[in-house]
Amino acid sequence: MGRGRSVEVNSQDATRTAFFRIPIGRNVPAGISRLEYTLQYAALTGAGGEPTAASIEWWVRYNPAMQNTTTVGAATTFNYSATTQLVSIKVPQNVPGTLAGVLIMNNRANDTDITEYRIVSQSDFSLEVNYWRALNGDLYNGIEFMDPATAVGLEFAQSTPGVISFRLFNLALSDDLRLQVTAASARTLSAIPVIVAPISGKPQPAQVQTLAVPTNVSTSILDDSKADV
Repeated sequence: MGRGRSVEVNSQDATRTAFFRIPIGRNVPAGISRLEYTLQYAALTGAGGEPTAASIEWWVRYNPAMQNTTTVGAATTFNYSATTQLVSIKVPQNVPGTLAGVLIMNNRANDTDITEYRIVSQSDFSLEVNYWRALNGDLYNGIEFMDPATAVGLEFAQSTPGVISFRLFNLALSDDLRLQVTAASARTLSAIPVIVAPISGKPQPAQVQTLAVPTNVSTSILDDSKADV
């Protein structure tokens, strides 16, 4: 969905401070003054397993230059085996737009369980995982993370083991997404589709900034995937 959507502060200790920028792209109707969300917390523990205090703070940024709306669909889970198989990833039927991409998460953090992927509607051949990482921009040090054991700053990596995102370049939603998966073991994967649709942000009558900040998830995907090269 574009580099810079999340970042952590390197405090060089066990403290964790993270920032997330989540693209929404919704025109807020008159009289609506808030956005609602649901959030599931994991257990937070400190030294000795004792729970520690944690807090979260939300800010909403209004942007009349927003160019598309973003919807994350429900995950499809699939139990795969040590063979080549076809996975049908469900996409929402009541959401307009096109398929910007899909995030695949294995239930084990390694890259040896699944060896090849093929997007059936966009390719006649399966490609190794690292080929896909070259196409989505990960191999260009596209993974940024915080390692408290290093000096102040962020670290860079070429992959997140067990996780890969596929850029689908606004694939039509005329059918479910079909993925051919070649695996070397039997595990479970989850596939989460991301849908985008054009939208025009509402101008505000009050004093506004005059430099437009076009926000477009599809453009961010193109930038990250180096598709212009």
